[in-house]
Amino acid sequence: MGRIQSSVGLVTGTDIVGTVDQLIAISAQPRDRLIASTELLANKQAAIAELTASVIGVQLAGNRLSSSSLFKSKTSTSSNSDALSVKSGSAAQVGTHVVRTLQTASTHKTTSLQRFEATDTALGFTGQLNIDHGENLIDDSVALSSLNNGRGVEPGVVRITDRSGKSAEIDFSSARDMDDVISLINDADINVRATTSGNSLQLIDNTGSTDSNLIVEQLGDAETAADLGIWGVDVASSTVTGLELDLPDGTESVRGAALSELAGGSGVGPLTNLDITLSDGSSASIDL
Repeated sequence: MGRIQSSVGLVTGTDIVGTVDQLIAISAQPRDRLIASTELLANKQAAIAELTASVIGVQLAGNRLSSSSLFKSKTSTSSNSDALSVKSGSAAQVGTHVVRTLQTASTHKTTSLQRFEATDTALGFTGQLNIDHGENLIDDSVALSSLNNGRGVEPGVVRITDRSGKSAEIDFSSARDMDDVISLINDADINVRATTSGNSLQLIDNTGSTDSNLIVEQLGDAETAADLGIWGVDVASSTVTGLELDLPDGTESVRGAALSELAGGSGVGPLTNLDITLSDGSSASIDL
């Protein structure tokens, strides 16, 4: 026997299936709203939990700020620990410090080629013994590292041009004190002599020429010339005196005072005689 199946009312023509689906959807709306609300609450709960964890983290980190040791602690690192190790104490200054190695330590021994067996035997030497006070200093030249309120002098290369137009590029990386600075300038292949005037570096041109200004130029990014007080020098003069340098406490002069500078500049005068007393009590006087 055959069967007749239809989703449309045979008499009314109504879409029964569509009508039922719509009625079910309408009935499910409260359920769907409840599901959406539940998901929203779950998302809020997860966000609150994450925020709570973040707040606790901030609170724990903030508790550390109450300890003064956190602000007093200091760390230091060396870019080459094989050559230099560092350790910071409570008085360490914050900053970056550059250490240049000029020479590593090595074992060295020097012995005389001749041995002296007794102290009461004549040496048998002939010749002259010359004694001259020269331009010796009565105290040490100030260390570059102590200048400029302890900031020192940054190593670098400076070009100096004398008044004839001749230039020399001088590398001050090896300089340790003001005497080293003066020696490097005086040994350069230009006719400029360096000295000091008070607590300033002074440059004196000895060319007698006027073809060029006396010029000091910094090469590279270092501030060597500025640290020495001679940055920007470009003058039509044979003598220029740099800016006065800041000396460390207890230091009277940027260089050790020369013997010739004593007694108001008149010096110690010529040496007259040298008295020698030997171990046996005998003495001798040498007229100088």
